[in-house]
Parts: sequence; structure tokens; C-alpha cells
Amino acid sequence: MSDNPDTVFDETGVYWLKLDPGEHVIRELVPDGYEQTFPDPSTGGAHVVDLAPGERVRANFGNEPQPGSVHGLKWFDRNGNGQRDAGEPGVPGVTIYADLDHDGALDANEPSTLTMLDDPNTPVNETGMYWLGLEPGDYVIREVLPSGHVQTFPRRFNDIDLTALSADYDISLLEGIDPSSGNLVSSVDIADHAFVEIAPRAIELTLGLGETATEQVSMTVHPFCIVPIQATVIASPAGSPAQNLSGVQINGCGGDVSTWDIQFAGDGNPHEFELLVVDVGPFAAAERPTVLGVVPVSISVPGGAGAGHRVTIAPGGVVEDKDFGNRPLPSSVHGIKWSDENGDGQRSTSEPGLGGVTVYADENNNGAFDAGEPSAVTMSDNPNTVIDEAGVYWLRLEPGQHVIREGVPQGYRQTFPDPSTGGAHLVDLAPGERGRANFGNLPLPGSIHGRKWLDMDGDGHHDPHEPGRAGVVIYLDLNGNGALDNEEPHVITIDDDPVTDFDETGLYSFVDVEPGDYLVREILQPGFIQTFPADGGPHVVNVAPGQGVNDVNFGNRQFTIAGDLTLDWKVGSDDLQIVLRHFTRQVPPGTLSMGDATGPHGLPDGVVGSADLQVVLANFTRVVVPPPPITIPGASAQATSAASSASAAQWLNGQLRSRPTPTLLQRLALFQDSGSDDYLPTTSAVADGMERLI
Repeated sequence: MSDNPDTVFDETGVYWLKLDPGEHVIRELVPDGYEQTFPDPSTGGAHVVDLAPGERVRANFGNEPQPGSVHGLKWFDRNGNGQRDAGEPGVPGVTIYADLDHDGALDANEPSTLTMLDDPNTPVNETGMYWLGLEPGDYVIREVLPSGHVQTFPRRFNDIDLTALSADYDISLLEGIDPSSGNLVSSVDIADHAFVEIAPRAIELTLGLGETATEQVSMTVHPFCIVPIQATVIASPAGSPAQNLSGVQINGCGGDVSTWDIQFAGDGNPHEFELLVVDVGPFAAAERPTVLGVVPVSISVPGGAGAGHRVTIAPGGVVEDKDFGNRPLPSSVHGIKWSDENGDGQRSTSEPGLGGVTVYADENNNGAFDAGEPSAVTMSDNPNTVIDEAGVYWLRLEPGQHVIREGVPQGYRQTFPDPSTGGAHLVDLAPGERGRANFGNLPLPGSIHGRKWLDMDGDGHHDPHEPGRAGVVIYLDLNGNGALDNEEPHVITIDDDPVTDFDETGLYSFVDVEPGDYLVREILQPGFIQTFPADGGPHVVNVAPGQGVNDVNFGNRQFTIAGDLTLDWKVGSDDLQIVLRHFTRQVPPGTLSMGDATGPHGLPDGVVGSADLQVVLANFTRVVVPPPPITIPGASAQATSAASSASAAQWLNGQLRSRPTPTLLQRLALFQDSGSDDYLPTTSAVADGMERLI
């Protein structure tokens, strides 16, 4: 019988058997999984009874329950889908155990076994199989997870809904994330990213009601950053049983490590959630913080199945197909590609990272990037973050040995690792391991080349018949002041070499030019105006590492002033400028004259074209009172004398403005220091020096 719970005594195992008076042999049918212990099987295992009429006798039977067993397979889940697919092999040498105290760890008294190697003498491949003998009862069967692996069956950690997570957080920095896909992604796979390393990769706990445990979470920031990062750890979803005891931590980057103590509380229920390391600094978006890392958490309760199999072993029973699937955690190589400005093979804080450079695993070690070899391209800086991502890369690889190389960009020479020893990093990655492999390159100097030519027609284009000009100084205006200063690089355009078959006249070159931006100017010789670049300006040249910049040319047109020009009209203490702009036709001789004590002197004859002419008088040394007359042909009146220079200025101003169509110029402007509309200031001086600028 089974027990009747409605009675006060236990009927379990009780029987009665009605028999006629006489002799009988009483036996039992020994149930499966048991071995008879009474009566002694060696003496027949039965009771012999001789019953009188109405007599009742007792005949008990004792059985010992036999051990049962659990069978299963441990396999390599290549695609991590939690199902054993064709071609996915068994894994030997992994410990399977019965977790008697439900603490999620193998203890000394707990039954265990190892998954098997294949026996070549059998037709069956036993690799990964296991057999664990157990006494009858209830158990949780677990595995000791190999280092660097994640359990895919039975499931240990939940997947993350990327769409839901990206609604509240910026997850663009997480490795391998595409929130637009809407797919679930294993939280173990996104525990870190290119330049922030989070530890541990996962947390698994068993907590009873009221129990607590404290675990430490750390963050290492490898690259440099503009300002320190302020980060904290929060549980997602909100309300998960975890508390950050350390608050916000400040990380200075460049290898700095921040740590948080996280306390977990048991509430009698299992939990699956994530710890998010988020940026909460002054540059972080409060409404949508950036996630710097993820740590998945699994909390099981004592007696719960957790990430194992819950089984009941009957006496002598066999429980089949309690399998375990694992895949390796992603292995990767991370590093920074930097511009080694001083070529010493060591990165200093002032040396920038280089984006857009290919780093690859040279799987056949032939020193070249071949199709199909794993590769990554170094990042450019994201101006919206406080971290300098320039030059950062990460390369996801299978566990094992790899040769990591870079494609050295044009214009650079590798300084680290040392090219004389192969110029590569050899890494041996365990499952889940993050290797580091940095690369340093020295930017090579560049050069600037051009020609100075005589622009005979003044059109700013070098025509085939227009010759080069030798003996002209070309210089790099490092401080941008428009003048050649001491220590500024300069060269002189060269003469033709009669030995060669081409004309070198006017050529120049700057060699060994450090990469950067430069203003390239010429020193304009007397009697010439610059026609190229336009408006007398410089060339703005960017020299990339190792690059030669060609065709930085200068065109000049010759300009002649006939005779001496002497002006003795000056007002004020500043220099006098006369600017003639926008010539539209040939000018006949003597069109404009300014008188002095010896008579008029004309401005140059035959000026043709659209270029501007500027005449500057400098270094006035004495005052002339009253000012001499100024004559403008065709004017309706002539000022032969003036009581003051102010009246002369007013007259000249009025004459120029009253003429709608000047025959010589569209505008005559005299430099003024007063800021007024008058063309001439209020005092006069004598010019004893003059220079002409275009």
C-alpha cells in the first residue's frame, strides 16, 4: 500500500494476503532498482508458513534501493544557439557534478565525473559523454564551466533586447551592437568594447532569502581622454536586487582603473539582469546616458535548478540526455595606432592616434594582408565623447595563436613594434582573452615644389612661351606676418642647367618639410606685381607625411614707372597712400599730375589691364606750409592755394565725388588717419622716401 494521508499511521509498504489453511511459500517480486535483503536471497529469499484455520502470520520483505545514474553529453556549441548541430563535437575532460547544497560550486563531498574521451575500439564516439552514479533522490546537475567559455545550454544568462535597451541608453560604444536589427543579443558578448575593459565578464550567485553578497566590478579605460570620465554602475531593469555601494567614480583614462562594490540581496526568487556601466559626466546626455560596459548577472535560489538540470533519480533509474553546451567567449586583440612624432617607439600623451589604418591577423604569416584574413580599421575621434578614440581598434579572433600586423600607411615608417624584428605582435589568445597590440609610426617629412615665372600677359596663367625667373626668394611664412624672418625656411629660384634637356629656370624646392600647414610666399622684386596667386596672397599648402606638393607656382608681371615720382603733399603723421583701382583703358601720358616746387611729374604711361596699382609714400620728415597745388586734368576748378590743408581736402573730395565718370580711374582714395570721409587729413609733410606695393 501507499500511505493514506487521512489516517494517523503510515500504511506505506503494508500488505495482507488471504490464504487457505495449510503450508505456503511467500515471496516478493523485487522491483526494478532494488535488491532484496530480507529474507536472505542466498537461502531462497522466501518465507515458508503453515497456516491453521483463522491464523494470521507476518512475512516481511526488505529491499535495498540501488544507485541510479545521470547520462548526457558536453558539446562545443559553435554557433551558440543552444542546440547541438551537425559537426559540433563533444568536449572531453569537463567536470559534471551534483550540486548537493545548491551553491553553484563544486564542493569536496559532491559526486562528480569527467566527460569522456573517445574509445577507438568502439563503434560509438564517446567524446564528451558522461555517466554520473547517484543514490536515489532529487538533484541539480551542473558543469564546471571551462575558463573562457559561456554556457549555451541549459541557458545561464538572458539575452538583451537591443531595441528596448537603446530606447533608454546610447549603446553605440558597445562592441558588435546593431540596435536597428531588433535582435536579442547575448549579454556576455557585449561585456566590453574597444577601449573600455569591464570585469568580470559575468556574475553568477546563489542566494537564499535574506542573504547578501558583495562583488566588485572594474572598468579600465585604455586610451587618453580630453577630460576624466565620471561613471557609475546601475542595474537594468530598475528594481533588480543590486545596490551600488561606491557611487560615481572618476577615471583619468590612459590605463586608469575604476572599481565599484556591488551588493546583491536574496529575496527568495531567481533573477536574471544586467549591470550597466554608464557615463554620467558633465558631457553625458542625461536623457540617454552612454553605456560603457555590461555585466550579466544570474541569481539562483538554494534548491533551484539555476543553470543546471533538475533531476529525480529513482532506485536504479537512469536519466538520459542531460546535456551541456558551451562556446568560447569571444577572444580579441585591442590596441592603438599612434603617430610617433619623435620616433622613439613609445607613445607620449601629446602624440595623437591615427584613424583609417588597417590592422590584420596575418594568418599565413606572409607579411601581407590577404583576402579573408581578419582585419579592423582604426577609428577616428568622435567629437561628441570625452574619450579620444583616434587610432583605437579591436579585432575579434578565434582562440589560439595569431600574428598581428598593420598596413603601414604611405608617408610613415613603423617604429613599434621594431621592424627589424618582424614588425608584428605574436599573441596566444585563450577563450575570452583580450590581447593588446599597439603600433607606432613616424611621420616622414614631405616637400614643396614650384616655379616662378614671368606672366607677360598678366592673366595669372603660365603660358608655354612665358619664361621662368631665377633669383627670386621663396619662403615659408611660419608666423604668418607676411615678411621673411630669421630662421624661416627660404630658397632662391634657380637658373637653367644647360646640361639637362629641360629648362629649370625659376624652379624651387623645399625638402624635409615636416607634415603640417604652411603659407608659401615670395619676396616681390621691384618693378613687378604678383598675378598668381591672385591679389598678392600666399599659397596655403598642406604637407601630408611623406608627400610632395607640386605646382606651388608664382606669376609676376613687370611694371615700369617712367621717371621719378615726387610728392610733397602729406597731411597728418601717418603715411599717405594713393590707390588707383580697376584700370579699364589705356591711360595717355600726363593724365594725372601733382605739382611740387620743380614742376609736375606724371604717373606711369600706358597702364593696361584690370590689376590694381597702389602707391605708398612713407617716412615723411618735414612739414610744408602752405601745401602746393594739386592739379587734376578735366576738373572744373583748380586749387592753386589754400588757407589750410583741410580746405584743399574738402575741394579734392568734392571734385572726385562730383565726377560721375572719371577718365582715369573709378576711385582715388587717400589714406586717412581720422576715420572721416575726407580724402586728406589735416596737416602736410614732405615725402623723402617712397615704396610701391601691389
